[in-house]
Amino acid sequence: MSHKAAINTITAITQLLNLNTQDALLTVSALDFDLSVFDVFGLLGAGARLVIVEQQDNRDANQWADLIAKHHITVWNSAPALLEMLLALPEQQTKLSSLRAILVSGDWIALDLAKRIKQRANPQCAFYALGGATEAGIWSNIQQVDQIPVNWHSIPYGKPLPNQAYRVINEYGHDVPDYVIGEILIGGDSLANGYRHDPKLTSQHFLETDSGRWYKTGDRGRYWSDGTLELLGRIDQQVKIKGQRIELGEIEAAIDSACALAIKEKSLLAAIITPALAKEPIASNYLAETLALDSTKLEARITIELVQSLSSEISINLDLRNKWQEWLKTQQQNFTLPLDEALTALNWTTTDLITMQQTIKEIALQNTEANLLLLDKLLAPQAIASQLPETKAILAQLKPLLDPLINNVN
Repeated sequence: MSHKAAINTITAITQLLNLNTQDALLTVSALDFDLSVFDVFGLLGAGARLVIVEQQDNRDANQWADLIAKHHITVWNSAPALLEMLLALPEQQTKLSSLRAILVSGDWIALDLAKRIKQRANPQCAFYALGGATEAGIWSNIQQVDQIPVNWHSIPYGKPLPNQAYRVINEYGHDVPDYVIGEILIGGDSLANGYRHDPKLTSQHFLETDSGRWYKTGDRGRYWSDGTLELLGRIDQQVKIKGQRIELGEIEAAIDSACALAIKEKSLLAAIITPALAKEPIASNYLAETLALDSTKLEARITIELVQSLSSEISINLDLRNKWQEWLKTQQQNFTLPLDEALTALNWTTTDLITMQQTIKEIALQNTEANLLLLDKLLAPQAIASQLPETKAILAQLKPLLDPLINNVN
């Protein structure tokens, strides 16, 4: 990471917050966490004060509250979990009115977190959700949070910071339309030079293109029509716990053939049993039995939900909607399976369902580059089924319904 790249981000946030000599920040973020780069260089660079939390108090929220009141702390910067720890203190024990700006990043942010801190601090306290990647200079995007719109299911990524940019691409490297999910790329002046002494990993994650240099985040997301970027999870099995990246595959490999118990003073601390070692099968239920018998029924149930919702869209061609309705009449035997169980069994979420619905709707309503969309494995209507585990049976049933759509746009 070059100094220039980090300074680009630091300057953007310093100017946004109008940091000055009257400001002070409490160092609750560890020095080995990239948020601390802003704490040190952003605050001190603006002539503000940095209040250091003693090592023994680095997870003592009571001590944080005392320091905030004593030193008139104005800026808070941490992962959401640490702010939640502060808010867990009794209100009468905390005086947070000096806070004027809250920065949270690095993990999932509760929808009501901004409201709760404003109630405890003051209504004028600005709340900013930030995101990005360490490889792109601390943060690359920002979303100020005030009132939560009814259509928000989570805090979105928001807009790129100055001199930074985002793209959302499909598996072929093409930018996807609004509301279509793809992989998030970060570009701009805050990109790292690469991974130290690892040119192979650098070439895998940093792309050189005609439009510039881009970092492949491995995150899934989509753009809204107003230019807001929404984060929708990972392409791989990487998760974040308290801001730390963890590969679930590594954990799975480590316990793939092991059974472990950790016992201390008669208290069971941990137990891991892989299915291969369990002598008795896990108690079966209706869902597991259904999946074992015929997963195409699960796929059909999800497809039914998609087709039902699309059939009610009056903006879609009437003939196509009529054909969908005819197909639905043949699927009565699959209506009995609860939708939530089908989603769980196929490792889908409600977000995946909504996204697929929007994708098909976009294709049905837009003629722009329609042929390209219809050939794209991620965007084509066949993706209703092709992104599910077993697809041949469903594709065979859907083909007569999809052909009219293809003919219409051609």
